Amino acid sequence: MSNMYNTKLLTMNALQLNANIYESLSIISKDETLLTKEEYLAKIDRALQQAERGDVIEFSTKEEMNEWLRSL
Repeated sequence: MSNMYNTKLLTMNALQLNANIYESLSIISKDETLLTKEEYLAKIDRALQQAERGDVIEFSTKEEMNEWLRSL
């Protein structure tokens, strides 16, 4: 972190800090490309089900993984 950023944080009072956080969160919440909590949890559930079925890709080395990624 830059010194200027640290100084700014140190000089903010709690109300200013909360307002800054709220503003940042409202910008994020307007991003329509983000998953909802339900969508996120559903993706995790699907991934767990795939792993339980053995529908996974395993690599023994980093090179194997990189080779597979380059083939996509």
